[in-house]
Amino acid sequence: MSNINTIIQIVKSRFLAGKKIVTVTIAIVVIAFTSQAQNAWLQKADFGGTAREGATGFSIGNSGYIGTGGDYPYSNDFWQYDLNSDSWTQKANVGPHGRIWAVGFSIGNKGYIGTGNGSGGVPKDFWEYDPSTNSWTQKADLAGAGRWAAVGFSIGNKGYIATGYKNQCCLINLNDLWEYDPSNDSWTKKANFAGTKRLSAVGLSIGDKGYVGLGSDCDYCVTDDFWEYDPGNDTWTRKADFAGGARENAVAFSIGANGYVGTGDYYDYYSSTVFNDFWKYNPVTDTWEQIADYGGGQRQQAVGFCIADKGYVGTGGSSRDFWEYTPDTSCTPLTASITPLGNLDICNTGFVKLQASSGNGYTYQWNRNNVDMPGQVYQTLKAKKPGNYRVRISTGPGCAAVSKKVVVYSSCKLNEKTELTSSLSIYPNPTTGTFTLDLQLDDEETSQAEVQIINLLGQTISIESGELKVENGRLVKEVKLGDGVAEGMYLVKVIINDKVFTSQINLQK
Repeated sequence: MSNINTIIQIVKSRFLAGKKIVTVTIAIVVIAFTSQAQNAWLQKADFGGTAREGATGFSIGNSGYIGTGGDYPYSNDFWQYDLNSDSWTQKANVGPHGRIWAVGFSIGNKGYIGTGNGSGGVPKDFWEYDPSTNSWTQKADLAGAGRWAAVGFSIGNKGYIATGYKNQCCLINLNDLWEYDPSNDSWTKKANFAGTKRLSAVGLSIGDKGYVGLGSDCDYCVTDDFWEYDPGNDTWTRKADFAGGARENAVAFSIGANGYVGTGDYYDYYSSTVFNDFWKYNPVTDTWEQIADYGGGQRQQAVGFCIADKGYVGTGGSSRDFWEYTPDTSCTPLTASITPLGNLDICNTGFVKLQASSGNGYTYQWNRNNVDMPGQVYQTLKAKKPGNYRVRISTGPGCAAVSKKVVVYSSCKLNEKTELTSSLSIYPNPTTGTFTLDLQLDDEETSQAEVQIINLLGQTISIESGELKVENGRLVKEVKLGDGVAEGMYLVKVIINDKVFTSQINLQK
């Protein structure tokens, strides 16, 4: 603000010197503000309710809406943001009870909120908001199971709810998809989400397609996959993995022909991270570009939506701040790709050269297994270790693209099998007879798999598992031991072509 005052004083002091100087000075001020607004976050009026996480929202016309969520006891309050006055007004509460991690979207001039986690359990109720009367009307319950931490989006005159978590205490993730038709207040089961069952994913729509991705599909299993849903054919297609890396509790919205995903958190057995980065998805080129970091800093469980040609994100964590994003319309689309200069097997040479695509003003940053490699900022990289390699190309702030991964491997190092074996997880362990087998490969292989359960005498016992298939490098399957299997330790062996993965399971009845 002090810079603005200084410029105003200069204008006033020169007024008597001639109108021409004043006109030129004002033009410079306008140009400066216009330039700063591109690819930038601008803080707006704080959310009108209390600070909270796990809220939900949507937009209708020139207004945005955020409600529910918060610390226990959960809230059912509901607030409207007016774009023109940059102000919040409290509206009618959502239903009779508070809830957290609900789903929200809008269809035409009505808004919808449903599901979530509340004091009375995991609800499947569904409510319609009419801003003209400031009233909520209960509609048909979701036809599928009650759930929380699901995703919702709308395409045309239909709404969609998918994935989520259907219990308050136990790991029961979902992958079903339901379509809501407001014209007859009915739900229709559609093709299951093609990724793994999960919660805390993101959902959005771009044009006539829906998108679901990221999230958590087991304890300490956070994902980065991204899928497109075509309602016309009722089919799912896997798209380019989210370039920002695996995470859950992120936020997403769309502006025009592009999608935007950012913030969220990542965790595993050893570490946890909360993010503030943001990425733009181009569905035509199936590519991701990094844009300006979220203005509110690191954030998880926030709410996002679009009004006209701008995005809005607020709340999350213990915050109530609210930010507006203006996209950069001047950034030239980039193409990021990697060309291997030789065989990707580093067994004989000890390395493989990877070359990134070139262009005027390109700068580079290589990463391995989603971690930036210090000092590796040139077009060509000498990869000396097995892993998943990507390159991020940039021509300036907010103008960046990330390549699809290239898998470098070694066929002659014994420790490669150890690395692969360590990616096999089994839970719960100990088990009473039924457990989930979760295998993550270092590549995107799709093939059949065989599972063997072997006792301490070396005998193979029978199991119930159905068809076992690795899809895009991931195998998640529920396995049931027979009723006659005795308590004790067993070896679990997964065989995929010439690869063998092992772990142990403790059976306790």
